[in-house]
Amino acid sequence: NDNKVANNLDDQVVRHQVKYLGLIENLRVRRAGFAYRRPYEAFLHRYKSLCPQTWPHFNGSAKEGVQVLVNYLGFESDDYRMGETKLFIRLPRTLFDTEDAFQQKKHDLAAIIQCRVKGRQQRKRYLEMRSAVTLIASYWRRFLAIKLLAKRRVAAHMIRTFIKGFITRNEPENDCNRAFVKNVRAEWLKRLAKQLPKNVLDKSWLISPKCCQEASELLKPVHQRCLVRKYVRSINPERKRLMDEKVVAEKLFRNKKASYGASLPNMFKENRLNNELETLRRSIFETKFKRGDEKTIYCLQVVKYDRHGYKQRPRILLLTNSAIYLLNEKDMKPKHRLPYKSISEVTTSALSDGLLVIKIPSDLKQDKGDLILDCKAHLIEVVTKIMIMIKDNDYDKLNIVGTGSISHACIDGKVGQISFTQGHFNGILKRKDGILEVVSNIGFRVREKR
Repeated sequence: NDNKVANNLDDQVVRHQVKYLGLIENLRVRRAGFAYRRPYEAFLHRYKSLCPQTWPHFNGSAKEGVQVLVNYLGFESDDYRMGETKLFIRLPRTLFDTEDAFQQKKHDLAAIIQCRVKGRQQRKRYLEMRSAVTLIASYWRRFLAIKLLAKRRVAAHMIRTFIKGFITRNEPENDCNRAFVKNVRAEWLKRLAKQLPKNVLDKSWLISPKCCQEASELLKPVHQRCLVRKYVRSINPERKRLMDEKVVAEKLFRNKKASYGASLPNMFKENRLNNELETLRRSIFETKFKRGDEKTIYCLQVVKYDRHGYKQRPRILLLTNSAIYLLNEKDMKPKHRLPYKSISEVTTSALSDGLLVIKIPSDLKQDKGDLILDCKAHLIEVVTKIMIMIKDNDYDKLNIVGTGSISHACIDGKVGQISFTQGHFNGILKRKDGILEVVSNIGFRVREKR
């Protein structure tokens, strides 16, 4: 009613409202079996998210979109009807299932929207951070550029100073070359430390620049003295004695004996016997024949030439602190004993042979004559040790002859001849005229005195 009073119905007003609200059509549709109707545009707009083909936009008409949507949702052909402008659905369950699917789909849509919103927020934050990083990087590069510029200025100044110092390196020390000279000295000392001579025989020395010449002249003798001191401290008494013998050998034979140069690399030894002979010597000579106050100094196998016929006899040359012994090789019995004080002369040639003649005074020869020994390659060693034991400081008893011949005493006061010649081999032979000929290899020559 127009007065809005309860329990008072106006039939005319009721008819108007029923007609205005379209209830008659609803009743007719419900009577026909399709209780729900909806325009295509509204249905498609609400439920288009349920079908991938209609989401987010459908390019065709609304009716076509609804048809695609209901086909995707699996509506049976009896569950709906397609009108001119509306969609009609028979059962409420079909509508409720569609609405439930839409409500469930809202969560997915919300997640997508949330993802997009968060993505946009993060991108905005990222752009802000990138802008900040770009700004920081630009300021940092500016700082590095300023720092590099300062470093290059320092480097340029240093290079300029270095070049000026190089140009004026030979001038007296001044502001321009002071740093360069200091650097040159340091580098020269470093290189010198790596290239210092390692032994006293190495006379090499690093060439010094002009600014280091004074230091070089001072350091060279100091380092040489250090090497000498180190070397001297490393020498034991035995090696010192052997080196003293080498010094004596130099005084005796340098520029006088052709085989002296070949003996330089080899140190002298006290015993050159093999193990068998050494055992025999110790067991026989040392216990039976050697005098109690004597000490064995040197042993060597030699060849003795008889003073009559120059027959070769293998012997053991043994030097003690008081005499020379010649021992038989087989039984080590002494064949001859000669005190050093009884030696009148020691003779050898200037060639490369190993022949040694020990001359004995006539009152001590006992009709046997002088000793003729072939010491092979150890002549330098033997003569040096004999001369040391003779204690002839002026070495007057050593006679070194050149090519030619020398005489020696034989048995019964006779005189023999020994000839020294050069050939293409080393050897000792007796000529038909009775002279003992000593042939030396012509390849060995005495060094001329400088």
